[in-house]
Amino acid sequence: MAIAAGSAWLFGGSIISSAIGTLIGNPWTFPIIWVAILYTGRKLLRLEHNKTPSNFEEFFTSAWQALKELDIDTFGHDIWPILWPMIVGSIPFYIIFWILSYFLVKHSLTK
Repeated sequence: MAIAAGSAWLFGGSIISSAIGTLIGNPWTFPIIWVAILYTGRKLLRLEHNKTPSNFEEFFTSAWQALKELDIDTFGHDIWPILWPMIVGSIPFYIIFWILSYFLVKHSLTK
């Protein structure tokens, strides 16, 4: 939080916003967020829940390696079936939090 606050101060950003962002998005909450968007994406796409990564660190490392090496087979077989539902599942969260943050900022600016 200190680094986020320092960066916000240095670049003229909001220290309060940096604290809120750091509280919401941190190494403890990211796995929860990833599972939530994966589950939501699978529900929206009506997919079975048979292939869930047990370790997201390994999943993202494998994804990065496949992209770096242009390994289309690995990406298509192991990564895309998880990445696509995560992309789709992130859309409702994006919309909800965009609307929420828009009205909170708008309200705070009109006072």
